Amino acid sequence: MAHNLRLKSLDPSLLSLPPALLFDRLGPLIGTESVIGGLARAHSSFLVPSHDPDMHTTITFTADHAIHPTDKQLEAWVPRLAKTSWAVLSCRMNMGMVKLLEAINETLEHLEADSTSTEPHEIDLLDLESEERTAFPRLKTVAVGGRSLECKLRKQSMQERIAHNHEFEPNSRYGQLWLSWRRSVPIILLSPPFAWDAREAMGLIIESAQVKIVRSIAITEEQPDLDGWIDEDNDEPRRSLECIEATIKAKKITPRIMSSLHKVHKYRVSPGGKEDYSSSAFIFPFTLLWPTNPDIIIRNIYDSETPAFESSTLALAASLATSVTFPTSLAQDNVIIPAFYRLLPKLLFSSARTLTLQKARDTDHPLLQPLLFNLGRIFPSVRSIDMGKAQQLGEGAVVKTIDDLPSLRVVRFARQAILCGPEGFFLPSYLRNCASDGPLLHIKGAFYSSFAVDDGWSLWEGEEEESGAEAPVGKADGGDKNAGSGTREEMSVGTAERRSKEGGSGGIARRIRRISVVFSADYEPEDAEEDGLNPKPLNPRVDREAFGYLFDTCIKAISTLPNLECITLRAHSEFPMGLLHTGGKGAVGRRLSRCGFVAVQTGPCSVELCREGLPVTEGQRLITDYFSRVHSSNEMVD
Repeated sequence: MAHNLRLKSLDPSLLSLPPALLFDRLGPLIGTESVIGGLARAHSSFLVPSHDPDMHTTITFTADHAIHPTDKQLEAWVPRLAKTSWAVLSCRMNMGMVKLLEAINETLEHLEADSTSTEPHEIDLLDLESEERTAFPRLKTVAVGGRSLECKLRKQSMQERIAHNHEFEPNSRYGQLWLSWRRSVPIILLSPPFAWDAREAMGLIIESAQVKIVRSIAITEEQPDLDGWIDEDNDEPRRSLECIEATIKAKKITPRIMSSLHKVHKYRVSPGGKEDYSSSAFIFPFTLLWPTNPDIIIRNIYDSETPAFESSTLALAASLATSVTFPTSLAQDNVIIPAFYRLLPKLLFSSARTLTLQKARDTDHPLLQPLLFNLGRIFPSVRSIDMGKAQQLGEGAVVKTIDDLPSLRVVRFARQAILCGPEGFFLPSYLRNCASDGPLLHIKGAFYSSFAVDDGWSLWEGEEEESGAEAPVGKADGGDKNAGSGTREEMSVGTAERRSKEGGSGGIARRIRRISVVFSADYEPEDAEEDGLNPKPLNPRVDREAFGYLFDTCIKAISTLPNLECITLRAHSEFPMGLLHTGGKGAVGRRLSRCGFVAVQTGPCSVELCREGLPVTEGQRLITDYFSRVHSSNEMVD
């Protein structure tokens, strides 16, 4: 750049920029070292502004190596930095840079010190107890990071206008060195976000009663040491923090993580202080609140809570969970302590979106009524219930959760190959006794096994086929678009309709809006080759007949479930729509049209059967909207 500035052909636009804009905006991009040490000597237009303290309210040093300012350079630079309030040091630290910071201690308000270097910092570790430490009376924010031993861990994140590019090495005393200078630093931002465990972070600031805000720490199983957190004179916690930002870093919360959270919450955050754990995402096992005898960690937390559970750590953790596993029965070793019932009115899983129902360990011991009372208040935001394999569940708990959750939209289950049995179904039997009142639902089922010709499908799990059910739809009417009303298919549908009116298929029938089924199909696709030469044709009796049973169940669902809008069928291999009927794709469409539905091939492996005339979502366009209208004369019209 210095060479280009000396060229006579240089465009004068850079030189014509106002000095404030040049130094405030371009200075951080090219660095203070380049401005003072390079540009000022390269062109006279930069010389005068480079000496003006008003042009250096922010200084920036960015390099992947150490910058070594000499004593002579410091002597020349320091007067120019008399008004510096913000310092950004993205370089390997050394004592020269330390002296530079000490020289601007009276005006410095914000310090960002970070480095991507893999080399050790060339600094002398100061005596943290020394009285000769430099004071920074106006320092408000300290953002400190450090080198990483492994460059592959580098990541980018913007936090408080600071770009942190790697992970901090907590075993170094880099952060302690910066904090050793402070006399009254109210805000500490640890870098990068959530790289510091609470044990190291709290140990770092334990002696600083002036620190009021700490951001970017992680709550893990590494439990903080309480030494120094309690006033030895009166045995009271030193709760000095007014604001803390942290995340719970775990897939599933454990008693040890709960204990770490409890220590930070109880011993460091002042009453009424702000705690932000919104970046957390973890699973909360509901039975964690029922500590068994050997598990004394949760019991100790219960014992330390107030009788009314004000500012309860257990309630705090519950509010942060994004997913909950919920039991459907009691086990013999589940001893619910009385304190849990006092906590229950305070429990609110406001962030949970998924509720996973656990298999009943003992179906002879259902959940007690107080545990099932007002589940809608405890889980107000749950949108999805996962029934697992939909086997060995406590029926009372299943019905209660599906009936009470106000935001519920999806119920899902999955059967593994070894558990599928001889037939598939759309609706698990546990749903039969659910109420008809409530939000409309999307039932999602997955079957991880292959269905062959002898396999049957039914709408409800365990439902017996009608007396004439030996022939599937496609075979009964032979694909004839004028098939008579005496086919087995229509008789089955009529029976289903009567059952629906009589309530035989369960009250939940009125709440089902969508059904999705994922399955494996055991057949040879049409383009399969035999001996690598000749195409192998489909065997209608072996291949299409099995899908006829599936289509028969779809027709039954359409006729039985009054609010059903769509059925999605998705196979693990190619699944053309024509397989659903021996008469092919045309017969599928004709049969569905009688029920007011249409079939759409949504992909090579998926088919959707949708109700005709569904309202279009606001802002959504039909595919025909993208084409010009065509008149009978076949002329395109704009």
